[in-house]
Amino acid sequence: LATLICTLPGAQLASYLTSSPGGPKWNPLQSFQVCLATLAVNNALTAWLVKGPAQLPLYLLFQCILGMCFGWLMPTERVLFCTLTPLGQEAEIMSLVLSVHTAAAWIPPFLFSALNEAGYSLRLALAAQDVLLVTALMATVGVGSFERAVAQVRGGDTAGTKK
Repeated sequence: LATLICTLPGAQLASYLTSSPGGPKWNPLQSFQVCLATLAVNNALTAWLVKGPAQLPLYLLFQCILGMCFGWLMPTERVLFCTLTPLGQEAEIMSLVLSVHTAAAWIPPFLFSALNEAGYSLRLALAAQDVLLVTALMATVGVGSFERAVAQVRGGDTAGTKK
């Protein structure tokens, strides 16, 4: 419940970080990358520091951070994909994105369950989720400059060869 409730301030955080007058003015790619890194650190700290029921308040804090990250991640991800989608291809690209999300949604719970069923610690199974988060983070690094990517998608020249 704490995770779900904290998605609302997370969505507000996404808006603040990318568009608010007093915010840091990150572009959607930077915001997405920072969110993925925050999720990975939060998972690692949860797995490392929460060892049992005695740490319930700490666990709830980490769950609130997780909820904020989920609330931050979803709108930022949508803005990022919509911004980097070529004009006229919005429907097909978004349907591809949603299809991939649906097709890959089983991977994190499968990884967690497989490690748990193999007899590994639940803490290790939780920390193993960071492999997926870091992989996603590394994939976004290949985008390079967000501004150049947007210019390229919108038909602008990024190499300085068009006049």
